[in-house]
Amino acid sequence: MKILGAPVLAPWIEPLGATLVNTGLPAMYGQLQTGVGDGTLLIGTGAYPLKLHEQAKFITRVNTGPLTFGGFGINSDVYARLPEDVQVVLAELGAAYSVENARLIEEREAIFFENYAAEGATITEMPLQQKVEWVNRLPDLGKLWVDAQEAAGVPGREIMTKFMATVREEGATPLRDWAANI
Repeated sequence: MKILGAPVLAPWIEPLGATLVNTGLPAMYGQLQTGVGDGTLLIGTGAYPLKLHEQAKFITRVNTGPLTFGGFGINSDVYARLPEDVQVVLAELGAAYSVENARLIEEREAIFFENYAAEGATITEMPLQQKVEWVNRLPDLGKLWVDAQEAAGVPGREIMTKFMATVREEGATPLRDWAANI
C-alpha cells in the first residue's frame, strides 16, 4: 500500500510493508482521489476538516491517546533575555495550554468520529493484539530519538526516561518501553 504522510511517519508504516508517499495536508484529498496514495496515517481531528473520509471511506482507529500539536515557541536567546517573572508566566501558561489543548482534541475527536460514521465512513477499532504486533515491528524509535537529541546537546536519555516514568505514573500502560534500550 502507498500511505500518504510526512517523512517522519516512514518508520511507522514501512515495517508493515507499506510505502510512504511524502505529501502535505492540502494535497491528500486529490492524491487519494487519483490513486497516488491508498490511504493516510493522520490524526482523526486533522483528517476530518479535510474531508479525507470522502475518498478513504475505511478508517482504522488506532487510538494511541491524545496527539497534541501546536504551541508557543520562542528563540532561546530571546527567552533568556526576558525577566525571570515573564519566563515563569510563560512556563506556567505553556503547561496550562498543553492540558487544555489535549482536552479539546479529545473532545473534538469524539464529535468527528460520530461525524465520520454519519457521513458514510466505516470505522473499525484496531484490536490490542494488532497494536502490540505493530509497535513491536517498529524500529527502536526511542533510541533513535534519544541519540539525535544527545548529539544536539539535549539530555535525551533523561527526557525519555522521565517521560516513560510519567506515563506510567499517570496510569497508562505503554505497549513498549521506549526507554528500555537507551
